[in-house]
Amino acid sequence: MKLENEPLFEALFEFRFSPKMPFSDIAPGILFNSLKAEGIQRLPHSELPKSIRENDPNLQFLPLIRLELENFFVSIGDRVVTVACKLPYMGWDTGFKQKILEVIDSIARLEAIDNVVRHSIKYSNLIEGSTQAEQFRKLEIAMRLGDKNVSEQNFQLKCDWSDQEFVHLITAASSANIKLIDGSERNGILLDVDTIENFAPKPFIEWKLAISEQIQKARLSNKTVFFSCLTQDAINEFGPTYS
Repeated sequence: MKLENEPLFEALFEFRFSPKMPFSDIAPGILFNSLKAEGIQRLPHSELPKSIRENDPNLQFLPLIRLELENFFVSIGDRVVTVACKLPYMGWDTGFKQKILEVIDSIARLEAIDNVVRHSIKYSNLIEGSTQAEQFRKLEIAMRLGDKNVSEQNFQLKCDWSDQEFVHLITAASSANIKLIDGSERNGILLDVDTIENFAPKPFIEWKLAISEQIQKARLSNKTVFFSCLTQDAINEFGPTYS
């Protein structure tokens, strides 16, 4: 299924690992050249001492350096790499998957990673609606709290769905507002699906051999969960075409 009116405002791939060497010190400069980056930026957490980042589990997987490519951002941390699409989203089969694999190939040449511990694909969408009731009617959801009908209130819902391979972290929040890079604003329900595959630590080379197939599965599973959260009327507003 393809959508004529794309609700997506962020698409992100991430993988986490244990490094063989100080990854965030070595990788950015080399990847800048191999990926033909157009710019490089230090992110706020890079100012924290490495000893603090290493000893705080909440800081270990934060990106520290961001490379800007033509249609993507690649962010690098001590134990994490992310690939994010710029808007407009160029599509999974027409660019995003290929760039993920290109970044992984470039990293493989560094021989700087020991084991990989997880990877994930996250899509964030803004389902537009002018009122809370209109926004709520676009979700396949029924919820009350005490004697309150949530469709008449602001709400934020977070839940985990698990299937045989993946954990899906889902966030739905009403009355969200996002500002796009072109300065325009959109209002509606935020619907965020983060599809994670956790596994016992795998040697990087072993993980790399299977990653193309695994991220394809993760993307299809993410897409299925996203559409299952929406009513058919909401899907129709996006102008779907079926192949």
